[in-house]
Amino acid sequence: MKFFKKRWVAWTLCVLAVLGSTLLNTRWKLGAKCEDLTESFYGPEGIAAPLSQMASDAENLAGLAQNNGVDAKLLQEAAESLNVLLGQHSENARMIYANYDVLREELRSAEQKLLSASLSSGDAAEVSACLERIRSAGEQISASDYNAEVQAFQKRYNNGFTRLLASIAGVNLPAAFA
Repeated sequence: MKFFKKRWVAWTLCVLAVLGSTLLNTRWKLGAKCEDLTESFYGPEGIAAPLSQMASDAENLAGLAQNNGVDAKLLQEAAESLNVLLGQHSENARMIYANYDVLREELRSAEQKLLSASLSSGDAAEVSACLERIRSAGEQISASDYNAEVQAFQKRYNNGFTRLLASIAGVNLPAAFA
């Protein structure tokens, strides 16, 4: 027990206790705030529901396109990729946004192809309905205040020391959806 009575051992244990408690506190408190913000992405007022609706309608459009001889394989892949990320409740909003951006590009391309194709009246009506739901979902995403919440969070917590502590404690700071 003489080992624990040495001054340098006592100082080392004190420093380790303070560092450990600081990191643990960061993990619990800052981690909970980050988790709450991420959950707002998936919550009832969040962006995930309109994104999922958009991906579902994109898959429907891809099926309609393929039934009418229009190549929509890339649209199908983009919609599936977005659905996978949303299904996993991914915390990486930037990666979801990148997939969303690819989906929007493929939707533009597929829309042009479908509108120039000769579709039956039933298929044309279904395409029009899907496109309208996609536009509505896009408006909901644009009107969401998730990015404003992330910016306010970053303004308050995103300084060098907090980022360092979060990194060491294993806390992923939320990212904006853009």
